[in-house]
Amino acid sequence: AIVAMDAQEENMELAVKVYNSVKTKYEQGVGSSFESLQADTDLQQAQSNYFRAMYEAALAKINYLKALGKL
Repeated sequence: AIVAMDAQEENMELAVKVYNSVKTKYEQGVGSSFESLQADTDLQQAQSNYFRAMYEAALAKINYLKALGKL
């Protein structure tokens, strides 16, 4: 679960970079509104995936502690 969370964090960081790049292009009149909206959607999806991975990692830790009898 931790590995998945780390991977999703990297994906989210990449999506932020892409979003910022596309946003800059759009503001300069070089990029399209579709491209901007797509980058925004991709960023939101990456954030959602990261938060889901964080939840799953926390849940895995709780289940592990329960299995050890520490919870």
